[in-house]
Amino acid sequence: MSYIDIQNEVIEEYRIDLCDGSKCKDGDWSRTHAHPKLRRVCKWKQANSVQSTFTLFHEIGHIVANTGKMRRAEEEYYATLWAIWCCDKYNLTIPPKTINEYQDYIDRTKGRGVRRGGSDYDDFQLPVDHSVIPSLLGGICTIQGSVSKKTRKKSTLTNADQKILSAFGYKFDLSLLRS
Repeated sequence: MSYIDIQNEVIEEYRIDLCDGSKCKDGDWSRTHAHPKLRRVCKWKQANSVQSTFTLFHEIGHIVANTGKMRRAEEEYYATLWAIWCCDKYNLTIPPKTINEYQDYIDRTKGRGVRRGGSDYDDFQLPVDHSVIPSLLGGICTIQGSVSKKTRKKSTLTNADQKILSAFGYKFDLSLLRS
């Protein structure tokens, strides 16, 4: 399976709307970004490469692992964890340079938050042992389909979200889901 085949499969599975940036309210976006509520990824360039695939997975991670109550460093950390997990799922090798670039971005974002008065940040170090990622993501991704411990808000759970959470060993109480 080529990178493009994998990308297309994940785009379809997670019902992602791709956009060239023309649908964005603020047309000043210069790089790839996600609109979690719209399930949209904008300005992503499809290419048959691991970097393009990882970038897509990272942006989808913003959609899948976003609680709406996270600070920016947390959003980046959990989106990156999801991208790593997804690459592992497809047996894709992520170059260490890519992981280092994302870790540096997470660290810069955390530093910016601290300079702006934020405190009580977690470590946000990407794990070397990828087998721990499901446990790190589990508490965040369950918010997609169950009552959130943070917000106590119900949200819908897509079939794709059910699949990923099932892979983490989660079971679902369907009474918590919207009809």
